[in-house]
Amino acid sequence: FELLSQLEKGVSKNNQKQYIQDYIAGNKHELITYEIVPSNRDDTYKQINFTTHSPHLMTIYGNDMILSAPDLSLPDLEKPDKRVLPLQINYPIYETDTVTYIIPDHLSPVHTLSHHDIENKFGHYKVSYLHGNGELKMFRSLLIHPGKYDPEDYASFFHFINAIKDIQNSSPLLLNQKK
Repeated sequence: FELLSQLEKGVSKNNQKQYIQDYIAGNKHELITYEIVPSNRDDTYKQINFTTHSPHLMTIYGNDMILSAPDLSLPDLEKPDKRVLPLQINYPIYETDTVTYIIPDHLSPVHTLSHHDIENKFGHYKVSYLHGNGELKMFRSLLIHPGKYDPEDYASFFHFINAIKDIQNSSPLLLNQKK
């Protein structure tokens, strides 16, 4: 919230765009447009809408197409056996997004898309899909709770984050020719 507020009010448009490209859209995507939605004084959230061009998210193999979803930004964590200090998360980390794929009429998903829902004391991750009307929509949300986690709890936190990464890395969407 604070970061986006500062970005909106205290940074030039060029620096805003560069920051959003580097830290929000990521290196797999070319930022096309963005809007930091103005918020009211009492709002508890800050919203940013952006559009990217992501040429590396689609691969064609013969009559099949593989779609990859853009990754949520997750930290690279040190191995639990290397961690000696508590992990401090000062503020909740919350990301939500909807990725919409326009599916050509001659293609359809090969398999049922897996929904995932992980919830524990560290946070919540959910991904679900909706297919219809020539579109495939992926809905994702990630919440990481603030807190101070002792080194004994760190291994569980590490596994929580890696479980999310495993879902992101193992969930390509395979489409093929309708029969």
